[in-house]
Amino acid sequence: MRTVIVEDDYDFRDSLAKYLRGKGYDVTAFGSAVELYEAIAKNVYDVAIIDLGLPDQDGLVISNYLRTNTKTRTLIISGRSSVEDRIRGYESGAGIYLVKPVDFREIFSAASALMQVENPTNKTGDDKQIKHYQGKWILKAEEWMLITPDENTLRLTAKEYMLLERLAKEPQKGVVSREALLRLLDYQKDKYGNHSLESLVYRLRKKISPSLETPIKTANALGYSFIASIEMH
Repeated sequence: MRTVIVEDDYDFRDSLAKYLRGKGYDVTAFGSAVELYEAIAKNVYDVAIIDLGLPDQDGLVISNYLRTNTKTRTLIISGRSSVEDRIRGYESGAGIYLVKPVDFREIFSAASALMQVENPTNKTGDDKQIKHYQGKWILKAEEWMLITPDENTLRLTAKEYMLLERLAKEPQKGVVSREALLRLLDYQKDKYGNHSLESLVYRLRKKISPSLETPIKTANALGYSFIASIEMH
């Protein structure tokens, strides 16, 4: 089983990788989100074991990216132990959420169990995904309102509207950089500002669809794009 570990604690990462290799897993390990994004552009992994407290990006963002853009199953391991943290982990796409400290045997069993579950996401022609992408989206400036193709009307906050408007104006559904969005939304260019941006995108996706299947796509560590047809009124 091809497995990727994303964990910034070197000793933990190295020890876990050695343990899983001893169990017959094909393991690659990284210490940052950027390294993972570079790897998944070239390789396919069955399972990703992700720590949430990474230096360059919250692991929840990675989990959501894997869920919406790959068929990789996600196992989160984290020191964040509250019910709310675990719920956010599952909502981001994690199949299993384990709280540190955790025994390597449990991680191995959890990863193996994930492979026994049919992956319902990212299937070609998936009806739910098609439903959200087909048709025309309408963004109304005066009311700060988004109308979906199935005619749901969503009231937006000021920052949600600003984000969607900027994505909608990008030519040919291109990517708007994180730096540009941080400036636009008046967020600091640091980990706190990046976390605020990621949280805003997550809340907006959740508002559009409980399953988080939306046209708002993460472009690796670069930024975001809106890949469906959208009109501004």
